[in-house]
Amino acid sequence: MSHNNTQQHTITHAIHTQSIGNFFGPFFAFVGITAGYAFVAGALVSYVEPLAAGSGIPEIKTYLNGVHIKVGVCAWCLQTWCLQMCMIMCML
Repeated sequence: MSHNNTQQHTITHAIHTQSIGNFFGPFFAFVGITAGYAFVAGALVSYVEPLAAGSGIPEIKTYLNGVHIKVGVCAWCLQTWCLQMCMIMCML
């Protein structure tokens, strides 16, 4: 019986040590990739198209109501919104 308990303790200790050691690598990889996506989304809004900072819902509503604002909804802004939303969804 003593040999069996020692063997079980050794296996339990090995599993516990291995699971703790395998936690930090994937965790920091996940955090790094998520931070990279956040950086790209923030850089797009800050440097490429500042008008894409909001959700875009008010601009789309005014466009659909017939008020055409030339600066509010442009192709470049819509492309930036789409790319930004892709980066945000990849973060989740």
